[in-house]
Amino acid sequence: MGGRGAGYSLTGSGEESKGTKKSKAKLAALQASFDSKFNDHVNNMRARQGQVWHIEKAQGRAEKNRADKENARLKSLQEKIEKQKQVIERQIQRDNARGSLFDYKGNLNITTRNIKQVKAFLRDLDSGKVTVRRTKATIKSWKNKVANLESTMKSAKKTKISKSAQSLIDSGKVKQWAKKPNTYFISGLKKTALELQSDGTFKHSPRYYGPATHEHAARIANFIKTGNL
Repeated sequence: MGGRGAGYSLTGSGEESKGTKKSKAKLAALQASFDSKFNDHVNNMRARQGQVWHIEKAQGRAEKNRADKENARLKSLQEKIEKQKQVIERQIQRDNARGSLFDYKGNLNITTRNIKQVKAFLRDLDSGKVTVRRTKATIKSWKNKVANLESTMKSAKKTKISKSAQSLIDSGKVKQWAKKPNTYFISGLKKTALELQSDGTFKHSPRYYGPATHEHAARIANFIKTGNL
């Protein structure tokens, strides 16, 4: 899937992101914490060797509880380390795809920011200047997505945004999704977005609704009206 065309690249730069650097630093801190606690645990175990705990059963139970807690903490840290390694692995995959029209999963990214490059790539694909291992159906779906995105972009340009919606946009509390220009994700909320309607006002996105609770719905309704979460 290599190659480079006019204004686009099919291979990523591999440049390490700030997020990856932070994740690596977090992993190093977790590993250092584990090593320190493991060494303490080993030293404590050595100190307990040869002691006759059956003579003082209460102290023996206390030492056993202490050892169990140490093991539990070590196990918890090990689990966190493994999860962090998985996070870094995914981030590195994304870094390797940075600058490419394709994401780390091999999907063609089609957004408002790179639509010109995508169209150039598709033209080169049709003319045989570049090749990719994809079915005709997949390539057709790419072209349909481009057409749909262009249609959405044209509609968005014609929409006169209301003062209340524009205020939310200008505040930075909502961020426009490059793949669907009429969708704005709410900063700080997971999978919760607003959709810009034809009359220029926002409504709670039914697709990116967030938690399906009355409390969440009321919170978003208030946010649309007041700009406060």
